[in-house]
Amino acid sequence: DIDDLIFDALATTTGRHLVHHLEPLPMPTLPRIHGADVKSIFMSCILPAITLLVYFTMVAPMVQDLQAVYTDLCGGSLDFVWS
Repeated sequence: DIDDLIFDALATTTGRHLVHHLEPLPMPTLPRIHGADVKSIFMSCILPAITLLVYFTMVAPMVQDLQAVYTDLCGGSLDFVWS
């Protein structure tokens, strides 16, 4: 792996020794509901909700403003000659 080569080339001897002797931290298991953990269920519900919230509170008003600007600049009577 390229990251191991870069680490071996750039890390000090003490740093390499420290990293090679580290043990992984224990991670608690999350509770499961019908085989799916609570975090994945929560994220599956909250991400679409946040996406809709951002769309309706930020994107949609900006699109309406841009459409109004377009109408003001490019709408109306266009049968004229500028000289």
